[in-house]
Amino acid sequence: MAMFSAGPAGWLLSVAVLAGGPALPDPQPSTASPGLDAPVVLSVERVVVRSPGTDPAELARELRLRAPKLEVIIATEGDQGVLRPPFAHVLLYADPIDDQRHRLSLVRSAGDAYDRSFAVPEKDLARVAATMIIGLLAAPAMAPEDAASPTRPDTSDVGTDQDPLGPAEPDAPATDPAAATTAATPRPPAHELGVFVAGGPLMGFGPPAQLDGLVAGAVSIGAIARWKRGAVVAAEMRLAPRLRAGYLMMRDGLFAHGGFAWRFTRLDLQVTAFFGFERFWLRKHGRKPDLRQRGAGDGLLPWILGAGLRVAPGWSIEREVLTTRVRVFTSFAGSAMPRGGVAHVLIPDARGIASEGFRIGGFEWLFGVDVAWTFRLRNAADPKRTNRGRGT
Repeated sequence: MAMFSAGPAGWLLSVAVLAGGPALPDPQPSTASPGLDAPVVLSVERVVVRSPGTDPAELARELRLRAPKLEVIIATEGDQGVLRPPFAHVLLYADPIDDQRHRLSLVRSAGDAYDRSFAVPEKDLARVAATMIIGLLAAPAMAPEDAASPTRPDTSDVGTDQDPLGPAEPDAPATDPAAATTAATPRPPAHELGVFVAGGPLMGFGPPAQLDGLVAGAVSIGAIARWKRGAVVAAEMRLAPRLRAGYLMMRDGLFAHGGFAWRFTRLDLQVTAFFGFERFWLRKHGRKPDLRQRGAGDGLLPWILGAGLRVAPGWSIEREVLTTRVRVFTSFAGSAMPRGGVAHVLIPDARGIASEGFRIGGFEWLFGVDVAWTFRLRNAADPKRTNRGRGT
């Protein structure tokens, strides 16, 4: 074994060797993303990001951190000119249905698209979204039948004539799913309460035959209630005046109706039976004339009883609470004095001949138009009431 003695020069040489060692090449910058063992190989060279409601600069910073070679373009910076493929558009936005979630839409220039929904705290949104974007950009293109069909991101700020995706389309307005379900589903029947007005000519036929024809013009007002299963009840007050040869015959009556209404979407058919009583009086120049009774005996009374049937097909205009129904109706009725039967009032002319007058009782036909306004009463089957009860 060779031995040597180190002098001062030898010690200096030994220290230099131990301190310096052999020269090494400068380390190359790694393209691996933080936390990844291998570099990320992306399918695009540049990406255009838009994130309404979120700072796009923070998202861009997270993307550059994970893929330093990726060119990140923020759409709000203005027109970036012509984009050379391969590239991708990214839209990050709050979920319009669930405000606790976010949606990420990504469209690559190759034509495939992706749509993701995720829930994450706001402070971690940019980091999680960037990781998801890098994962999608690193994934191979999906088959068309497997790809999602997200809403096209609005890239008007970075549009190009050579963009294979064409001009961006505006986002469709968000739809409240509860409102959409309510609009698409027919409302269940509900109890209704309201009022109506009606009018039309009142015609008479049968005995006394010499007074057939127009009896009066009738107008009425009333209240109506409709059950959700179709039952109908109503109360009506009617006025029926007639002026003839200077004499005014006035009839006022109260009627009660009961029946059923069939509903066919906006159409309905209401059939009711009714009964009631009417008073009548005669006036000439505001005074009560003297009457001589014929054919009625001493039982002539100033009121009559009647009953009949009413048929009314109609058209409905429904709103949130109020429903308007316009109907054409026709009714047939018979009436008489309780102890006098059918009577008539004859009016003498200038020669003293009583050739015309007014009917009191008998068979009558009324036809015309009525308009009803009913308010929908809330019930347990109403979707809106059910939703409110559940706290939604």
